[in-house]
Amino acid sequence: MELEIDFKSDLGLDFPVNNTLAKAIGDAAIKTIVKRTESGKRSDTGQKFKKYKASYAKSKGVGVGDVNLKLFGDMLDSLDVVEVGLDSVTIGFDSSAEKPKAFNHHVGDTLPKRPWFGIQKKELNKIKGEFSSRIRVESSREEEERKRIRARERAEEEAIEEIAEQIAGQVLNFG
Repeated sequence: MELEIDFKSDLGLDFPVNNTLAKAIGDAAIKTIVKRTESGKRSDTGQKFKKYKASYAKSKGVGVGDVNLKLFGDMLDSLDVVEVGLDSVTIGFDSSAEKPKAFNHHVGDTLPKRPWFGIQKKELNKIKGEFSSRIRVESSREEEERKRIRARERAEEEAIEEIAEQIAGQVLNFG
C-alpha cells in the first residue's frame, strides 16, 4: 500500500524537485495524514470514522467514538517516505507487519472500512503553501539552469556554423 504524490499533477510543479525538498514534501504529507487520522477523520470525505462497536471499545478501554486508528501507534508510526524522485515522492510503510493492518483498516477487508490512507487536494494545496518559498527558489534555479542550457546550445550551434563556413571556404579555395 503506497501513495505517490506527483509534483506536476498533484502540486502543479513543472520542474524537477531536488531530493531534499521532495523528502520534506513527503514528510509533510505523512504528518498531514497522521494528524487527520488521529483526529478521527476519513481521507476521502473528511468526515468522522465509523464508531467502534461497544464491545470492542470496552475490550480496548476506549470510547466508541474515539476512533483514531492508533491503539498502539505502530501502524501510523511506520509511515515513511519510501521513494524520492525528480517528479514524485512515494509514501508507504517501513514495517511489513503494519501493511496488512493498514490495508484492512482502509478498505474494510477484515475490519470495518475506515478510509484513512490518502490525501485530499486541499491538503496538498496546504502542503504546497508551506513550501511555497522553497518551491519559488527551486523554480528560479530551474529557470536559470534552462537559460544557461539554451545559451550553451546557441553558442555550440554558432560555433558549428562558423566551422562549417570555414570548411566551405577552404573547399572553395582548394578547388
